[in-house]
Amino acid sequence: MAIQNIYFVPHPPIIMKEIGGRDVDHAKDTVIAYHKIAKMIAEDRPKTIIFVSPHGLSFDNGTCFYDETYLRGDFEMFGSPEITFHKSIDQEMTKCLESLMEQNDFTSILMTNELVKNYNRSLKLDHGVMVPMYFIDQYYIDYEVVHLTPGGTSLLENYKIGMLVRKITDQFDDCVIVCSGDLSHALKSSGPYAFHKDGPVFDQVMRDSVEKQDVEMLLTLEDSFVENAAQCGLRSFLIGFGALDGYTYKSSLYSYEGPFGVGYMIASLMPVEKTDSFYKTFEGKRDQLFEQRLSEESLYVTLARLTIAHYLKSRRTLKREMFKEIVLSSEFYHYSAEEVELFLEALSHERKGSFVSIHKNHHLRGCMGTIEPALNDLYDEIAYNAIIASTEDPRFNEINPCELKDLEISVDVLMAKEAVEDLDAFDVNRYGMIVEKGRKRGLLLPNLDSVTTVKEQYRICLDKAGIYMDQGVKLYRFEVIRHK
Repeated sequence: MAIQNIYFVPHPPIIMKEIGGRDVDHAKDTVIAYHKIAKMIAEDRPKTIIFVSPHGLSFDNGTCFYDETYLRGDFEMFGSPEITFHKSIDQEMTKCLESLMEQNDFTSILMTNELVKNYNRSLKLDHGVMVPMYFIDQYYIDYEVVHLTPGGTSLLENYKIGMLVRKITDQFDDCVIVCSGDLSHALKSSGPYAFHKDGPVFDQVMRDSVEKQDVEMLLTLEDSFVENAAQCGLRSFLIGFGALDGYTYKSSLYSYEGPFGVGYMIASLMPVEKTDSFYKTFEGKRDQLFEQRLSEESLYVTLARLTIAHYLKSRRTLKREMFKEIVLSSEFYHYSAEEVELFLEALSHERKGSFVSIHKNHHLRGCMGTIEPALNDLYDEIAYNAIIASTEDPRFNEINPCELKDLEISVDVLMAKEAVEDLDAFDVNRYGMIVEKGRKRGLLLPNLDSVTTVKEQYRICLDKAGIYMDQGVKLYRFEVIRHK
């Protein structure tokens, strides 16, 4: 294969002596490891280095490639304008990569000076590539550059992009991939972000994925966990892992430290020989779980799931006839035409509130609903709440279509609420809770794994309602029929 080696590196300008000064000594393990891998790259003498940087100009919904003959950059924003880089772009490889991504239905953009002027920006090398260049160029400068910036696309998509990178590089002369990214920025309260307990955990997972050669643990990370870690390297590293899909490889972790509250890791992946594709195995497992989930779901959940999938694709609601047609024609559902007709008929005669709860890998991904009926019937109520749970829950980003296979969905149909005097009237497994004070109102569904006491249920309801003094709060309880 044309890829000689893949390197995972951080990009803090503070480890450059001209910028960091004496602070460089606090990250000496990183600096030593950087010089080590820079010498290794010099020994490889690649014609092209593919730099994957999270800090290039980008669009959230796609992958961006810099497409100019030459690019320059400097460290002016870090107080050292005299440190400059001028690099030739391997435009042939760049255009081939972008074209292959388009052929495989990945959104990609060729970034030119003319294009970025429309956004009042200029096309320059960013510190995500210049920090690695600072060390590499001390030993080797005779290379061209491919500059790739991941968008905010799914983790699995970035792994698959790595697979496409390898497919293209097989057609070219020797190259090296440098995946640039820092780990958690939330390791210390004195760091750039407030400390978060998920920060150190994320960094350990990242190190384990290299040492144990286990990329699956990265692909199944929860969005909230990744966000709490405040990192910028995960998608870059997944592209690196993806570039070796179908190969055995030797992995080496050269250094890890977090002296300034940010995790710095330097590692390498060195291809050995061809083997079975991890991606095919991973997708096969996902498909089996998905098919099993579909076959076991109630029609209420099927309605929610198909509505979400249809809306994310078309931005339209799912009509009843189309719902019926999909269910009856699918090999995964085993309902008769009579069962579907009876289900739709029953919903058309009911007006009730409902909630649609969405989980991914057993973690909440979205939950929205109506306490009392707001639409014509229960079909419309469930469909509407499925759409807003997947696209408008303010706690989460909109669900990406590539996540659909991993979603676990439940639908709660709410019974009429009843006023109660105090918390003694509640049982967290049987009754949901509503609190009201003036115009403020908060609700919590019953029988949630994370809520075990009535006091906890009450506190969460108050928090959701924004009620900070509970004097004069009205209490209501309700039961639900939960469909899974």
